[in-house]
Amino acid sequence: NKNKKVYYSTADNLMNEYIKSIETKTVSDFRKKIIKNDVLLIDDIQFLSKKEGTQNEFFYIFNQFYDNKKQIVITSDKYITDINDIDNRLRSRFSMGVSLNIIPPEYETRVAIVKKKSELFDINIDDEVADFIASNIKNNIREIEGALKTLKISCGFIGKNVIDKKF
Repeated sequence: NKNKKVYYSTADNLMNEYIKSIETKTVSDFRKKIIKNDVLLIDDIQFLSKKEGTQNEFFYIFNQFYDNKKQIVITSDKYITDINDIDNRLRSRFSMGVSLNIIPPEYETRVAIVKKKSELFDINIDDEVADFIASNIKNNIREIEGALKTLKISCGFIGKNVIDKKF
């Protein structure tokens, strides 16, 4: 729905924004900025572990979205039961939703991702290079992106093209 307003943040950025709002005495503005949205997307929620103040604030925000029947999407690299030092109130809230385990992509999908990302990063690679990356990086798309960025920078430093066979 194009009319929905979405608030997206990583847990780290959310924490940093919250800390800044405490420092500048604008916590109510911080809350309003988030709560005015229709959808809440928080990535890497596991990074709120041991962050009691931010967890308390997030609990308030979560409840506002939930009470107003707004959509909440939270991602983590582990199950909520495996995250240490998360407030039990939050753990309970997270557990009442739908949990999905997203499995790493198959080889063919990884090759397609490598090729698409190389286009986005303006890197000219051949099938052999795409195969090498897809065969060796199996669990994380961010690692594929990092490998491609490293490859591009490395080639720039030595003045060679990725597909140059004399590399």
